[in-house]
Amino acid sequence: MELPCRDVEPSGIRIRGSTGVLRRSAAILAEHEALQRSVRRMRGLCQAVALGQGPPVAETRRLIAGFLADLLTNFATEEGEDGYFDSLVAERPGLDARVAHLHAEHVQLAEVMDGVRILARDEGQGPHLALTLERALDRFQAHERAENQLLREVLLGAERRDEQ
Repeated sequence: MELPCRDVEPSGIRIRGSTGVLRRSAAILAEHEALQRSVRRMRGLCQAVALGQGPPVAETRRLIAGFLADLLTNFATEEGEDGYFDSLVAERPGLDARVAHLHAEHVQLAEVMDGVRILARDEGQGPHLALTLERALDRFQAHERAENQLLREVLLGAERRDEQ
């Protein structure tokens, strides 16, 4: 049973939402922080590979495959039955189009990162791999910013004109 938890004010910030949304949001934020640490490691890998100083190809492939696995786990948490996205739409039905867009981006990002994983199999792709991975990471971080903005709007009760 979801308990209403409106107008909670820790540290003077008014937070809105059901206990389910708050609980799921905390879990998602923790996952996002972990993914951002992984992104920083991946960016370091990009620099090293671009300079020809990256780890052996097998290690590069392992790092990219691990990041892809983390990404897919995060997406599954957000999209799962009665998951994070469902709780946001239940809380604010006007968000359904934005949530659908974020879901579509999950599919695209998974395909892009799988392409990076496949590209990493070829030892001669160092500079191209680094550039492709860098672009994929940029795209992922833009997506994460959109998700975090949506979360802020739900938790802080901000209304967008297109939802009213």
